[in-house]
Amino acid sequence: MTRALTARAAALALLASPLLVLTATAPADAAVTVFPVPTSNAGLGRITTAPDGSMWFLEEDANKVGRITTAGQVQEFALPPTDSSVEGPAQGMDVGPDGSVWVTTEHGENLTRLSATGALLNNWTFPNYDGCVGDSCPYGGEVRVDPTGTAWVTMNYGSSFIVKVTPSGTLTASDNSPECDDVLGDAADGSMWCQNGSPQAQDTITHVDADAASGTTYPLPSDASYPNALAAGPVGSIWFTRSWSGTFATSPSHGSVGYLDAATGAMQIWSTGSRSAPQDLVEGPDDQMWFTNAGAAPGIGHVSASGVGAVKIGRAH
Repeated sequence: MTRALTARAAALALLASPLLVLTATAPADAAVTVFPVPTSNAGLGRITTAPDGSMWFLEEDANKVGRITTAGQVQEFALPPTDSSVEGPAQGMDVGPDGSVWVTTEHGENLTRLSATGALLNNWTFPNYDGCVGDSCPYGGEVRVDPTGTAWVTMNYGSSFIVKVTPSGTLTASDNSPECDDVLGDAADGSMWCQNGSPQAQDTITHVDADAASGTTYPLPSDASYPNALAAGPVGSIWFTRSWSGTFATSPSHGSVGYLDAATGAMQIWSTGSRSAPQDLVEGPDDQMWFTNAGAAPGIGHVSASGVGAVKIGRAH
């Protein structure tokens, strides 16, 4: 049966490793302009580019989204009120080809859609899947919008699967949907990839079929934990970041960035260093992959398709 209705560096340094070939450093005091967000302690999350060249970002704890132009003009837009005092009611965000902004809200219970100007268009509540009760329910996490304008949402807790939502509000999910945890990315061809949500297979990534009812799963080498992010890149089928998360008393021991060629199953992975923990990543206009770096020395890193790159870090915390 089908279920109806789912990143001013204070200094620059390079994190060397045997696998990552590093370029020359940038000037020690590279100029960086910081544009403040009006809401303090907003809990900034994902940022992505809209078709008009502006950028939208998620304010997870403030229950808002923001829009910033390259000139630094910032606007904030409130999401529908939450009935919970728990932090982080806004979960995931993406911008569609028509400029509309999709957000998983109310801790994943709802899917909210805003216009390109920030006006509320829709606020749908996900159905009660499988008669679940309380925290055993699957809730929406990450959202990505494909070239047709359809949103893909990862659903998890209790069970993990994909829900597709059209701009008109038609929600569909298949009982045969691949198990997808809250790591979702779209490839250059518009197809979706996710981290496998099965407890036994979190060191794998899945290429989800167009109907979200099946997919092909690829194992990843065990050089790090399960993927932190998935994104399109200049070569291969899909790029990913990975890292050992460390403990409450220790920093991550190392991280890596790599890509998979689905046609052959071959992978290329580069270490980003012993103090790094690559998180989100995106292909830049220079055809390099840029990623946010957590861990002992937070900052921004980049790597080319040939493995040449650097990690620009700030003060260690």
